[in-house]
Amino acid sequence: MNPKRPLAFRKRLLFALIALVLVGLCAWVFLGRRQGALDRWMAEMRAKGEKLTLEELGLTRPARTNAAMEVIEIAASRFKALERAKVSVEHQPPGEIGDERQRVEWAGTNLHSIIGSVLDWDAFGSELSELRPVLVSVQDVMRDPPLDSGRDYTGASSSMYIVAIREVAQWLHIIAMYDLHRGDVSLAHQDLLALIGMAHLHAETWNVMDQMIRSVIASLAPDAVWNALQAPGWSDQQLAELQDRLARLSFFKEFGQSYRVERAMFGLRVYHEMKTNRNSSSSGRLADLPEDAWGFLWKSFWADGDLLMYCRHHQLWIDSMQTLAVSNSYRQIEPQVAEARNYLDRKLSGIQKYWYPFSGIALPNILRGQDRVVKNESLRQLAVAAIALKRYELRHGRLPGDLRELQPEFLRELPIDFYDGKPVRYRIEADGGFTLYSVGADFQDDGGAPGKDLLWPKPIWPSTDSK
Repeated sequence: MNPKRPLAFRKRLLFALIALVLVGLCAWVFLGRRQGALDRWMAEMRAKGEKLTLEELGLTRPARTNAAMEVIEIAASRFKALERAKVSVEHQPPGEIGDERQRVEWAGTNLHSIIGSVLDWDAFGSELSELRPVLVSVQDVMRDPPLDSGRDYTGASSSMYIVAIREVAQWLHIIAMYDLHRGDVSLAHQDLLALIGMAHLHAETWNVMDQMIRSVIASLAPDAVWNALQAPGWSDQQLAELQDRLARLSFFKEFGQSYRVERAMFGLRVYHEMKTNRNSSSSGRLADLPEDAWGFLWKSFWADGDLLMYCRHHQLWIDSMQTLAVSNSYRQIEPQVAEARNYLDRKLSGIQKYWYPFSGIALPNILRGQDRVVKNESLRQLAVAAIALKRYELRHGRLPGDLRELQPEFLRELPIDFYDGKPVRYRIEADGGFTLYSVGADFQDDGGAPGKDLLWPKPIWPSTDSK
């Protein structure tokens, strides 16, 4: 027997033990440092007045009753009967607010609807006649829509009712086009008020998805208003009511608060359950987090850093929405937001993405939301200005030379272009019409140039109609 073998074996074993101790020591130091950084960040935020948990936000309440949702869910189910009016005609999108020109939806031979189907006017009217009581029930509820959905923030999130809200809003838009087609602006007025009311619905429900669906519904309103303003027969009182309800919508502060609650619900609470191995009780999204050996290593060494990145980015969205609510200028915060997005893109690509699975699941869905919200809000402001211009024209028989002539008779304050914080742009054209626009996402005023600025469109009347 070679006496050197036990000695060599003992040396290798000693070196292995030393290496294992060093790895464990490094891991302990690394883990402690990351946990310490997370704790320091949370302490710093609380010192600034931030609320990080549902308890601090005062949202550990039981669920509350929301009777409006029963009406909406019934309407969503019943309105499906309107699809029987479909005809086999190729759908032709009419364009959208922001384009140079747009087809008047209610003036065509058929209705090329916003849901991508083509509907026969007569068949649609026949189906709608049976559903007028359902429509009236929605209109009644939307006169004073509940701002709080009554959800239980401590339980699992459900988005089922969001589908019903979106569907009913889309049908309200379509029904408004039908009533405009019939020349009944009184009924169309009630349809439009209900549609705008759907955007007010659940304005104080602090969930990002609720706020997203509000913004989507609010984006339908400028299109519906544009179509309505092409129709004759409006009274100043009707237009003033539409303008007021549209002007009272608000989104930036609501999104900021919803990001806080999202962080408390899915961030800190779910993270705590994950760390204490109670993953199954909270969120289905946890099923995508790593398990087995890699999951153990991630929970032990990287999870705190992962949560820290998640929390920091949520704080950026919160701060940016607060700044936007005060400055009304996306241009002021866009460089910081873009830099944060690029940073996150780098962290969630390549091998680094395995270190941040929690952030990779939770953050990408909200990264692009701000761009769309700012666009929707700027288009809403164009709609408010366009209604005020129509009211001025009805009252004075001409268009104003400047938007400031609308104050204070038709506007309390000038509509804001949320891209740069300045009033929306307006001028009278030589043909007697007007150009109304926002500078758009490049923040450059190109004088209302198509494809560069966001325009209040000029109408395209279908050739089958004498217009």
